[in-house]
Amino acid sequence: MGSKSRNKGARGEVELSKELTRVLGVGARRGRQFSGSPDSPDVLVDSPDLHVECKRVEAFNAYKALDQATRDAGTKLPLVGVGAIVGSG
Repeated sequence: MGSKSRNKGARGEVELSKELTRVLGVGARRGRQFSGSPDSPDVLVDSPDLHVECKRVEAFNAYKALDQATRDAGTKLPLVGVGAIVGSG
């Protein structure tokens, strides 16, 4: 994965973290950055029942995204956050 793509994903995760905190009133932070594990969710929330994935892609496939989130969530409730891509990147 190129640095441009990583940066795009990181921006999406930060934005989703802030929005989840605002809307749900729970603490949220980037998962991979915080724990450094490939098994961690994209966004960690202070709720033991949620598994959050963040998608920021040009061709969004809701079924594929929810399938991934459901597989990764285990017994938690999967949540997929989708961000729009504006401009070139």
